[in-house]
Amino acid sequence: MSKIEQFNSEGENEQKLYVEREEFIKKNYPADKSHYDVDELLNSGLDGMEVIEKRGKDGKIEGLISYVFNQDRNEIMYLSIGIMLTGKEFEEEGIMSELFSEVKKIAESNGCEYIVAIADTEEDEKFLLNNNFSEEEDNVTGRKHFRMDLF
Repeated sequence: MSKIEQFNSEGENEQKLYVEREEFIKKNYPADKSHYDVDELLNSGLDGMEVIEKRGKDGKIEGLISYVFNQDRNEIMYLSIGIMLTGKEFEEEGIMSELFSEVKKIAESNGCEYIVAIADTEEDEKFLLNNNFSEEEDNVTGRKHFRMDLF
């Protein structure tokens, strides 16, 4: 296979993976409990982000977390979570705890000093607070977010 064909093949696989993740989010996102529009969420929380996911024996996605690395105004590296979502039929199975543990390791191994996330449902807030996040307000935007210091 030539390099051009290989690149096109990889691009096709990446596009299929994106579409699969997009469909998983649309199917499982609790739009009725959230103030976010699903399409806006996909644009800001999936497109251009890294993703870790848990798949079942059948190969289907059971849960995922998207994230991106950023630097704050003090040039401190941090990890920002985009989407944290478990399939409806897999809730209460510990999938999100497993994925979150992995994303925390990724943040630490990449020199991040903290992790930030925005919760859009009560369940999300409880999960974050139960995992050592504290609720904060951004001084510039006034938006509420959650932060967990790693060190």
